[in-house]
Amino acid sequence: MKKTLKRAWLAAIGAALAALMVLPATASAEVLTESQFTDIAIPTGGYGNPYPSTVFVSGADGKITDLNVSITLSHTWPDDVDIALVSPDGDEEIIMSDVCGSTDLASVSLPFNDEAGAQLGGGPCASGSFKPSNVDNVDNWDNGGPGTVSTALLSNFDNENPNGTWELYVLDDEAIGDSGTVHNWTLTITTATAELIIPSTGSSGKARQYPSTKALNTAPGTVISDLNVVLKDINHTFAADMDMLLAGPRRGAKSIVISDACGSLAMRHFEYTFDDEASAIMSNGAGCNFQFLVKPTDYGTGDVFPAPAPAGPHGATFTAFDGLEGGTFSLFANDDAGGDSGYISSWELKATTRNAADTGFAGVLARVEEGGQALLTVNRSGPAVADLGPATINVTTGGTATAGADFTAPATVEFARGQTSATVAIPIVGDQVNEPVERFNVVLSSPRDDARLTGAASAEVVIGPDNEIKLGKLKRNKRKGTAKLFVTVPGPGVLVLSGDQVKKVKKTVQKAGKVGLPIKPKGNAMRILNEDGKTKVRAKVAFTPTEGTTAKKTKKVKLVLED
Repeated sequence: MKKTLKRAWLAAIGAALAALMVLPATASAEVLTESQFTDIAIPTGGYGNPYPSTVFVSGADGKITDLNVSITLSHTWPDDVDIALVSPDGDEEIIMSDVCGSTDLASVSLPFNDEAGAQLGGGPCASGSFKPSNVDNVDNWDNGGPGTVSTALLSNFDNENPNGTWELYVLDDEAIGDSGTVHNWTLTITTATAELIIPSTGSSGKARQYPSTKALNTAPGTVISDLNVVLKDINHTFAADMDMLLAGPRRGAKSIVISDACGSLAMRHFEYTFDDEASAIMSNGAGCNFQFLVKPTDYGTGDVFPAPAPAGPHGATFTAFDGLEGGTFSLFANDDAGGDSGYISSWELKATTRNAADTGFAGVLARVEEGGQALLTVNRSGPAVADLGPATINVTTGGTATAGADFTAPATVEFARGQTSATVAIPIVGDQVNEPVERFNVVLSSPRDDARLTGAASAEVVIGPDNEIKLGKLKRNKRKGTAKLFVTVPGPGVLVLSGDQVKKVKKTVQKAGKVGLPIKPKGNAMRILNEDGKTKVRAKVAFTPTEGTTAKKTKKVKLVLED
């Protein structure tokens, strides 16, 4: 098949990619030189031997920005010589045709460069630097060659992938008794350095940029809800050799991007967007399908990526990054078989984000005995449960109880992926009995990944039986000159009402709630009441929990006696 068919096929691909292709600006350049020193014998009329002569280029750093060709030629009638160059992409250009007249050339070096001053002409030619030169305009390299070629412009190879086999076709188009030799030919290729060179050196192994990194930042309080990876201007002489693993900035998040896909076909100037929501994965076998929106694709499950890439097993889904904050992402590219190479001009991450899950304490108070364990529940809500990512929240404490001596609190509370509720468990040191009630606050702060503090961020823990009492409603009995004082207690214990001018009352209570204590005057207060019909007394109320210290409160009471 003629190379023109391959060229037409690649042109169709180029048209399909035109709207997608975005090539990066040249960051730096590499110049490489590849030569063929095996003679090409030029017969009296006919095809050179070998036909074609080839040079294999590998490890080039990116697309071609400049290409020059140098030929050392001997011939007894150089005007008969036609030479064409065919790139790995299938493009063909005339190097020289029907030039230099009839004067013998003996091992003359002819460098061809688009930037040279002039072309070779129809007269005698000497050494020098020339533009590619074609006098008759149209020539035909048949017999498996590129066929009819009419252009002579090396810049037509610009932006191509230089990696692969370059072919030099030489023929003598007049069978009139003259012959010669191409003693050697050399390609000098300047490339724009790509972001990923695959492999770094030789014909297999990790990429030169290992890893290549990209920053993807998310606003405070937001997380990734969807992540896509775009590989731009993919070029490799054996597509299935390329394995790529994307690793996130935290929590071991990772995913295969592509592994062992597309078979043996060379990838040239392809662009793929990898998206979990695409309809299909990349093709396998003989070549890549021309569907440029695909799912992450792994046909080589179990691939091992050299350190420092994270160890396997590796999935092939970007949901591994959902619910996480942004940061620096790492792309590990590896060529897992010998003999081929390539590059990717650039790559990028595209993400959509959402608000992190609303997070806070379910309750703001926990009571616990000495030696027990305080349990505080932290809830998350907002996204669907299946979409919740992991989260970490700092936990700090402070109050009359002392961390370490009285309790042990965790430094963080952790949520696993899909978890809606987590518990802050705080063991309490059983150090003393009947010590004062102690309290401390538990504060949530600095949430990371799928949590934002929109609910209660602080809760209180009370250690020991609570001895706090509340003096409530007073009910007077005016006919008897007595009253009843209602006291709210937090739990079991003993209530005592006393005072210099009231009768002492002691009552054992079994549970939390309101308790009525009678107030009856005595001594001088009783005499004043009988004489004046009213008196004032001071009632003292003390509550001693079953375990704990006594709490005391005082209330002034006016007693009235009416007939």
